[in-house]
Parts: sequence; structure tokens; C-alpha cells
Amino acid sequence: MPGICYVFVMEKVDGRKVTKEVQQALRGQVIRSRKQGKKNKDVAEFLGISPQHSSTLRQKYLQGGKKEIILGTRGRRHGEKRTLTEEQEHHIQKLIADKTPDQLRFPFALRTRDAVRELIGRQYKITMPITRSFMKTLVKRPYRVKSYFRHPKVVYAQ
Repeated sequence: MPGICYVFVMEKVDGRKVTKEVQQALRGQVIRSRKQGKKNKDVAEFLGISPQHSSTLRQKYLQGGKKEIILGTRGRRHGEKRTLTEEQEHHIQKLIADKTPDQLRFPFALRTRDAVRELIGRQYKITMPITRSFMKTLVKRPYRVKSYFRHPKVVYAQ
């Protein structure tokens, strides 16, 4: 009577959702398996990655050694591709915190993206999109809104 054979096949791994340590361990496992003489297709199927990724990792390893398959840092570096310099941002922050819209000759409150965009345009002759995260970095401290009522309101960054 023939024996029963079970085939172990891992599900595909989404590399974006695993930690750096797991990604690096998978890369090392690909290289070790390929050194043992296993084919790209078999290695990829066993580890749950694509054969193309397995092949790419091996080619990088053959070209530059272990240093070529070490994970690098992802994303934009701090300060890269900035429209305003840090000094300019601090100056805009100071204007927003210390001046009222009337002092800056704005007919409206200085809390909107359009107002901040116009202020930057006036100060530095720069046109740029204003995102929510940029607004959060600019407007950190509370400032007093000039009120026509008895008690001025304190407005905080949202």
C-alpha cells in the first residue's frame, strides 16, 4: 500500500508587514538554500516569496557579498526635499504664535491652510501645498485671537 505524502507549502509573505529582522532572516535563508544547490523556484515556494525576488537576492549576493543583501533604511531622510528651511519654518511658527491676524494684515483667522500658504508666499515668495501634518508642525503653541468680546479665546493646534 503506497504511503501518504504531505507537501509543505508556505503562504506568500507580504514583506512590507513583517519586521526588519524577519526580512533579513528570509534573505539569509535564501542565500543559504541557494548555496545548498536548491533552485530559485523551490526556495521561493518554501519561503513564501516570489522566484524573482529569490533570484534578485542571489544576484546581489554574487555581485557584492553579504553587504549587498543587508536591508537599508526606507523612506525619505530627515530634511530631504524640503521647500522651507528649518529656520524659515521656525520664523513662520514665531509669526503665527506671536502675531494676530490683524497685525499681519489678514482679514481672516490665521488658522487655515490658505492663510498659512499666503503668509509663506508673502514672506518668502514661495508657493507650496500645505498638508495637515505640516500645519501640525507649524502651529504648536497656543496664541490669542484678537476678540471683540470681553475675554479673548485661546486657540490650540488641532
